[in-house]
Amino acid sequence: MTWTQLEHPRQLLDPRLLQRTGKTLTETQGRLTLSHIPNVPLALFSPILRAHNLNTLASHVTELVTRADIDVVVAARPMQLPALKVPVVADFFDDNPSYWQDHRGHPRLAKEIDRLEQQLARDARLRVCASQVLVEKLARWGHDATYLPNGVHTERVAGGDRAAFRRSVGAEESDTLVGYIGFFGEFSGLTRSVRSLALWPPGTRLLVAGDGPELARARALAVAGGFEDRVTFLGWVRNVRDFFAGIDVGLLPFDVTDFTGGACPIKLLEYTAAGKRTISTQLEETRRMGIPGLIWTEPTPEGIAAGVREFVNTQDETLDPTVARRYEWRTLANEYLSLLRDVVVPAGV
Repeated sequence: MTWTQLEHPRQLLDPRLLQRTGKTLTETQGRLTLSHIPNVPLALFSPILRAHNLNTLASHVTELVTRADIDVVVAARPMQLPALKVPVVADFFDDNPSYWQDHRGHPRLAKEIDRLEQQLARDARLRVCASQVLVEKLARWGHDATYLPNGVHTERVAGGDRAAFRRSVGAEESDTLVGYIGFFGEFSGLTRSVRSLALWPPGTRLLVAGDGPELARARALAVAGGFEDRVTFLGWVRNVRDFFAGIDVGLLPFDVTDFTGGACPIKLLEYTAAGKRTISTQLEETRRMGIPGLIWTEPTPEGIAAGVREFVNTQDETLDPTVARRYEWRTLANEYLSLLRDVVVPAGV
């Protein structure tokens, strides 16, 4: 089976793309061939440019299916595909309309994406959703969908050197380290987590690993509030296993919206696979996953602080990391591959 993932490039603001709109840039890495289909930049601000990009994408997909002898197309972005000679699998991993409506303030674009996704769901041979919430959303559209959640590589997050990490951040074994790792966008709740430090009990610290647009604001709040000794911004960490081993509990303080409630949070799976409990806001899909040991909080500084205090009072409770086995990426990849094979060659044929 030959298949490729097709998506828009991320360099939307690169003016050189204007000169390459008609070209497909292809590179091969082992068994993986990547075809980057360039867009006209700044399409976010123009329905006309977005329509142009959709038409360009459809044209290139049609050409690639023939030239590369593609067996199945996995559409993991809202797109308007032409009538293809091969089956299409629609992969829904986020509630994209909610993101643009609730977090980016673009209701018109949200409606446009919703229309594209409904069309994609209608035309697809198979629909796959990363959350049970998204499965229910497609059911409201009148379509069946297969639930296939996000996953985790346990060997990449478990088995680190706890003592070495805690020495590196100047933490005593008696300190309680709360870890938050990821890319910190507008819904991440990072700034409210920093504000909550004023209410944390003595001996607790926040360790932030990663990057993102909210990081600068969080750093400024830490300085303004005098919390520099309570929070450490680590940037991107090379040895994430040591990070997960060194912290005592994970943090998932997202805003509570349709977007975050419909997501399958990889952070939660990583904390769990490392044997760490999680302090989380009350996200719908997270609740449905049924992972034990979660501490639920409100999406406010006071709520996050209450969650930290609850953990400190119950930290003798342990979490069996084997509950994350259902979410091993290798297992999920094999399930996905089986689904793709059934789409290309239906069972019984």
